[in-house]
Amino acid sequence: DSSLMPMHIINVCLNQTSDPGEQLVQRDRKGKPLAVLPSGFVVDGKLVPGPGKISSGELDAELTLGEWVGVSGAAFSTALGRGTTLGLSLLMGLTNIRLGRWWASGITNSEMGSGSGRFIRTLFKTQTYLFYELFATFHGTRRPLLYLSDGGHFENTAIYELLRPERKIRLIVVCDCGCDPRYQFEDIANLVRLARIDFRIEIEVDREIAEDKILGSVFGIPEDFEPVGDKGGPESAKCALLLKVFHAGANPVARNAPDAHVVVLKPRLVSGVPVDLVQYHSAHPDFPQESTTDQFYDEAQWESYRKLGLEISTRVFGDSNGNDTFRNALWKYLERV
Repeated sequence: DSSLMPMHIINVCLNQTSDPGEQLVQRDRKGKPLAVLPSGFVVDGKLVPGPGKISSGELDAELTLGEWVGVSGAAFSTALGRGTTLGLSLLMGLTNIRLGRWWASGITNSEMGSGSGRFIRTLFKTQTYLFYELFATFHGTRRPLLYLSDGGHFENTAIYELLRPERKIRLIVVCDCGCDPRYQFEDIANLVRLARIDFRIEIEVDREIAEDKILGSVFGIPEDFEPVGDKGGPESAKCALLLKVFHAGANPVARNAPDAHVVVLKPRLVSGVPVDLVQYHSAHPDFPQESTTDQFYDEAQWESYRKLGLEISTRVFGDSNGNDTFRNALWKYLERV
């Protein structure tokens, strides 16, 4: 059944720092979400056509799947979404750290702006867009070429698109893998704010599951994740949160049934992990919350993160050997609430 096949969504950030008509985007977010779907491109919730003919050259070529994936992870560039500043754009541009890319979107039929500005952009195209990068001037959809970068520059958990009420998704599983050494859940907090502002969705932590006789051994509340001691050792087995999603009109206070749930898996050195993970944590106390600026893993680091991810996911969802008591309890809990 083709309707049951997975649908991949690639999230990127459409950078925008200059637009007199959208002060919220220009001054705060400095970008919009762009999602690549099998059916086309969605910019801020609106389906748009593919690239249009703007000029000859590389910019007109359709991006391959690999190139879209690469753009979705372009974390270091002259544009960083809400993190964009003039100083950073100059620094990244002058050192040629420019992983983002310009994309001929086809969204705008003609260039906006003054006649003289259009003439200059036509005559000195390369210089103009390089100037935009260096001086953090990104016009969003008000220019034919859009500057795209890491989707995390808008929303880092990558489930913003899944929360749109029209998608009617009832269960979402997310790995909250941003660097969060103090376990303050900054990315989750940003998601909650965006969902409330953009979709009129309220998201709250399910605290009842943390008290469940079976599920409470793994599911907790944010306070349970605060590190103990200097770096926080493997003091418990809690490694997940359950979030309740209420669409517009729902009243969380009345504790009516949520419209959806989000299972959040949080990297943490939980108790009972293999000895090699304990040793790696001893030698690298920041593990598993090491800085995401580290882009080059050696064998021990790679295996430590892989094995920890497998340990956490197995405790929540069971394994292939029939150890699914916890998983069955989770499904029953979700059906009940």
